[in-house]
Amino acid sequence: MEPPEDLSDLEYAQNPQTTGTDPSKPVQSDDGALKQTKLKVDRPTPAQFLERLNEEQRKAVTASPEGGLAVHAGPGSGKTAVLTTRVAYLVEERKMPPEQLVVVTFTNKAANEMKVRLCKMIGAETVDKLVMGTFHSVCVRYLRKYGKLVGLESNFLISDRDDCLAVIKRLLPTLPIPEKLRKEMKPNTWLEYISRCKSRMQTPEQYRAERAKDWDQDKVEAVVVVYEAYEEALSNNNALDFDDLLVRGLQLFRDHPRVVAKIKSVLIDEFQDTNSVQYDIVKYIAAASNSLTIVGDPDQSIYGWRNAEIENLEKMLKDFKPVQQIFLEQNYRSTGAILGAALAIVRQDTKRINKSLTTSHPSGSSVVLHSAPSAPDEATFIASTIHHLMAHLGGLVNYNDFAILLRYGALSRNIETALQKAGIPSRMVGGHKFFERTEIKDMLSYLQLISNPSYSPALARVLNIPRRGIGDKTQAHIVDVAAQKGIPAFEICVRIAKGQNAVSGLTGAQKKGIKALVEVVRDARKKADEGTDVATLIDLIVDRVGYRAHLDRTQAHDAARWENIMELKVSGRSRFSPFGRRG
Repeated sequence: MEPPEDLSDLEYAQNPQTTGTDPSKPVQSDDGALKQTKLKVDRPTPAQFLERLNEEQRKAVTASPEGGLAVHAGPGSGKTAVLTTRVAYLVEERKMPPEQLVVVTFTNKAANEMKVRLCKMIGAETVDKLVMGTFHSVCVRYLRKYGKLVGLESNFLISDRDDCLAVIKRLLPTLPIPEKLRKEMKPNTWLEYISRCKSRMQTPEQYRAERAKDWDQDKVEAVVVVYEAYEEALSNNNALDFDDLLVRGLQLFRDHPRVVAKIKSVLIDEFQDTNSVQYDIVKYIAAASNSLTIVGDPDQSIYGWRNAEIENLEKMLKDFKPVQQIFLEQNYRSTGAILGAALAIVRQDTKRINKSLTTSHPSGSSVVLHSAPSAPDEATFIASTIHHLMAHLGGLVNYNDFAILLRYGALSRNIETALQKAGIPSRMVGGHKFFERTEIKDMLSYLQLISNPSYSPALARVLNIPRRGIGDKTQAHIVDVAAQKGIPAFEICVRIAKGQNAVSGLTGAQKKGIKALVEVVRDARKKADEGTDVATLIDLIVDRVGYRAHLDRTQAHDAARWENIMELKVSGRSRFSPFGRRG
């Protein structure tokens, strides 16, 4: 649906909707799209869809659109039903033109679900007129139509992450970046720095000013150089990345408020997960009407890592007056025991909004709080509980019916081990199992090389991690020479470290890197022979090879990888070491 015609200028007449993900590909027209056959169905009246709601839900749906409405919707309280019914109510009862309503969800899945429900309530033709979608899609619609106001052509292309990485890869060889950073920072790392700047509305110059006192000014300047070149490349291709959609959308709504002057009301789902840029977008779109409905629950805010700010609720209460707050406290999903346990936890937050949850469901089985003396004991309890339930429920459940939730990925190690010992099949959702993670494989390969320098697969993995300027061809050459002489590849490295010309064609930097690796292995083996535990050996490896700095350079802002290393150290204190001694 196109935004409403808020400008009278002829140049802003409706433009063809064009999208794209690759600046090098031509824009495709959808003129040949198939037309859907519309079926007429009997729709419920407003009174009928209101009678399906409980009292608080009806209050939320029928509240005055003037000012702000904050609907605090606990889990399982029917917030989607309330939001969709309120949209229908504003259209059917308040007679608001659908094209003058903006409805924002956080995912395309949520938007599609709402559209399906609304089609049954107000009809597909009316739904198609709503300005509905994610923050990104809403911004795209306005930028397509009014982009010239902020220097954009209406047929701009949208570059996805792969496109953006391709731009970075193409630019890097042409930019004056220190050789060390060129080798150590991957394209996705540069892109993460740029994305973080955009999420904070920072230009390259503003980033440079903020980081003026950082110790690594070479890196700061390199980020600025790449950022500027990246922006120029996108501009030359008439392309925007996903961060740009929000940044340029905010610029449009802030500097040209007349483009949203006819909007009658704005409705936002999952408001607790909005960040500062998204809140500002909401504020400017709803400024003319002073009509904003937000649905959310601060207790369910999970996107702080993505710059979400639950303080946005406080901003909303100040920016939109009068504000009516309604609490949806009837849960339709969970048993009483589960609700009681959840409330006992969240109520420990003395700063939270005081709200409760009730349910019509039976109390159900009691929630079990098991306090284990150690992480391995906890994991064993989980595995034995699964076995117990499988045995006593007479085939009513299988392994797919059990889920284990973790606070963060590093905690999976003990549980994976316990499940494996118990013969319980498992899979990690949204990531790798602990011992399959890159940083864990790196550390284990170092430990294997220390335990057995003849183990070539371990050498092959760590010879250039962190980067020592030893590429695949050089590694293959070392392996070939070792095979010809009938000795382990590490022995060739030892000879290089001693200054022998064991392999021809090596640069001084490559020889220096190989010597440093050999010295680490030599010193760690000496420590291991003295009885040093695995955890201390990991500390030695991390310190001597600069592995923490390697993670910072190649996996920017990914603290979970360092947590995995710390968890491996815990494992090293509780398990037999690769050297046959108790760690």
